[in-house]
Amino acid sequence: EAQGRTGRPVRWRITREDLLVLLDDFLHADNAHRAANRATPVQVEMPFGLDGADPLAIDIPDGRTLQFRGKADRLDRADDGTVFVTDYKTGKGKEYDKIDRGDPVKAGTTLQLGIYAEAARQLADADVVEAHYWQVNQAVEHRRNGYRWTDDRRARLIDVLTVIADGIEGGEFAKDPGEWNSWMGTHETCKFCEFDAVCDRDRGEHATEKVHHLVHRPGLVWCDPADTDIADTGDEAEAEQTENAR
Repeated sequence: EAQGRTGRPVRWRITREDLLVLLDDFLHADNAHRAANRATPVQVEMPFGLDGADPLAIDIPDGRTLQFRGKADRLDRADDGTVFVTDYKTGKGKEYDKIDRGDPVKAGTTLQLGIYAEAARQLADADVVEAHYWQVNQAVEHRRNGYRWTDDRRARLIDVLTVIADGIEGGEFAKDPGEWNSWMGTHETCKFCEFDAVCDRDRGEHATEKVHHLVHRPGLVWCDPADTDIADTGDEAEAEQTENAR
C-alpha cells in the first residue's frame, strides 16, 4: 500500500474488505475440511529438487528416469495416514472442474496434481494420497477438485510423461494454441501471450494439420473416451467425453 501497488485509496478499501471476507470464508472452509477428514496440516511449500530436498524421480518403462523440482502448497495428514496434497488456485478455475472424473491429466495439460501426489508418496512416506486443487474463490465457494492417487491414474501420468520425453528428445515441439476464443479474438493458450500480435494467425489450422503427423504416439496424450471413468449418462456426458477426446 505504501508503494502505491494497491491502486487508488477508495478502490483499495473496497478490495481489501472483499479480500478479508474471502479469507475469513476460506478459514471456515478449511476448518470444515480438516474436521471432516480428521486431518492436520504437516507442511507448507513442500520442496522437491529445491532448497536441498531430493528431486522427485519417476521411472518410465524404457528405463529412463525423469526428475522434477517444485513446491507443493500444503500437505495434511489424516488420522488413518492418508496425506492430502493441496494446490491453491485463485482464478476462475474452469479448467479444473470435474478433473476428478475422466482423464486425470486432462490430455496432458494438467500434470500438477499427479506430480504433487507422486512427490507426497515418495518424499512424505505416504501410502495413500489424495491430491486437490483448492479454488480460493467466493464464486465457487472454495471448491476442491481432485482425486485419490491410484495405480491407474499413475499409469496414465507415466504414459503422458513418456510421450512428452520422447517428443523432447526427438526434437518435436508441436505448438498447441488451443481452441479459438471469439471473445478474446485469439486462441485459448495465446490469450495472455505478449507475442500474440506478431504470431502466425493461421497457427490453429497449422497445428490441426500437423498433429496427426507426429512420430511419437500422439494418441496417448489425448484422452480416449472409452478409457474414462465418467459416470454420467446422456447427451451432456457424451459431449463432455468428446471434448476430453479432442
